[in-house]
Amino acid sequence: MTSSEITVLRAILSKTNDVSFDVESNHADIHLPTWQIWGCSFCCEDEKIYIDLSKKGAEKTIRKMFRLLLKQGRVLVAHNIKFDLRALRKAGIIEEYPPASQIADTMVGMNLLDENITEKELGLKPLVSKLFGYVVVDWKTAVEDGRFSPKFIEYSTNDSQFVFDLWIKKVKLGLEEQKLMKLFHSICMAELIYSADLEDIGVPWSVDRAQILIDKFTAFKNEKETAIREILGYDINLNSGDQLAEKLFVDLKFPTTGIPKTKSGARYQVNEDVMETLAVRHPICLSILEYRNSTKMINTYLEPNNERAKAAADGRLHPNIWTVSKTGRKRMNNPNFQNQPVIKDKELNIRACVVARKGYKLLTCDLSQIELRFCAHISRDAEMIAAYTNWQCRKCNSEGVSIKYLKCCPNCGEIANEKTIKDDKFIGFWHGLDIHQMTADATGLPRNLSKSTNFAAIYGASAWKMVQQFGVHT
Repeated sequence: MTSSEITVLRAILSKTNDVSFDVESNHADIHLPTWQIWGCSFCCEDEKIYIDLSKKGAEKTIRKMFRLLLKQGRVLVAHNIKFDLRALRKAGIIEEYPPASQIADTMVGMNLLDENITEKELGLKPLVSKLFGYVVVDWKTAVEDGRFSPKFIEYSTNDSQFVFDLWIKKVKLGLEEQKLMKLFHSICMAELIYSADLEDIGVPWSVDRAQILIDKFTAFKNEKETAIREILGYDINLNSGDQLAEKLFVDLKFPTTGIPKTKSGARYQVNEDVMETLAVRHPICLSILEYRNSTKMINTYLEPNNERAKAAADGRLHPNIWTVSKTGRKRMNNPNFQNQPVIKDKELNIRACVVARKGYKLLTCDLSQIELRFCAHISRDAEMIAAYTNWQCRKCNSEGVSIKYLKCCPNCGEIANEKTIKDDKFIGFWHGLDIHQMTADATGLPRNLSKSTNFAAIYGASAWKMVQQFGVHT
């Protein structure tokens, strides 16, 4: 370290304000064997510096900087800080993630202040360009002359400066004015650290099991393709919406009542929703859905996950967990483990490719009727609220109301048993009622269809769609 660099570091440590930082690396895929950390920049007020990790003693200096800043109680700020923290831990510069009270992510903060900002607009470059008029250089341009070039060093220190300004002038100020700072640290930043841990650990994926499923889905897809072509013709391109629409609605004269057209109005749509509604009365549409589904299982889930697992240094999948969204719900990509398909056939179950390592077991958890509980809370519907607050015990013949979930009867201690709400003759205790079964009792539908209609109503499905899909009138 040069004397001027040491002077800047001491100046940053002598201040009391929050400190922004930015980690530089050769690419963003931390779990790949090719990933390398290059350096780290710091900024506090008018002081900023980039420390190149290729220099002697640089790693020790960066490690000491983070330790001292945290000891001082300073808040560490970054844009998409989850990546920077993961990079530091991967490189061995920090052993544990800082407490949630001492980190701040400007990207998450902006999302909290305005959930309508799009994902593209939440990037550091578009934010500071729009808010402050800063001229921003992208990473590819900055690294053109190499990682040791003055242009790249300026790029990194500028990024730290941009983050510091964004935090002090916009995000921190906004969170304090809207009294959201406590929520930001106790919920958003705590959740971010939890997500970082999940990304680091990853998910064990059986490549061998996935390959077996690829072979099975391929055979099933080929079988369905043959069956479809026997009816629609061997010259049809099954991936062409135009050709498929012409065969179904022109040649075979399938009914078009309620079937939407494409945006151009040139033809009727043949998407998944349309095929599902038509499949109730036209088996060929079910075969088309099964053909498409098999293709999707192979191309969207199995083959990409196998490639990711083979590429990762530890052979595991490490999905990206996004902590910003319009709804507040976290999401994943590469791969999206929130959207892995549920297949009841054990021989084709993709989720079975997620395996527990030796000596461990997989635990599946679910929130009980969480959407309906939200509906009860928001609507304040008396019957819905009663369904979740009333309790009864058939062992001691007592009943009552409690907003706190009870695991046993408060009078006799009888442990809760779900059979109580499913079997009138069963003697036991249960807190709440089964709204899906209540819908079934009221409509005369099977419980599985009642559950689907409840969710269809919540998410705004039309009466026509429900008639077509369930084959019943609502």
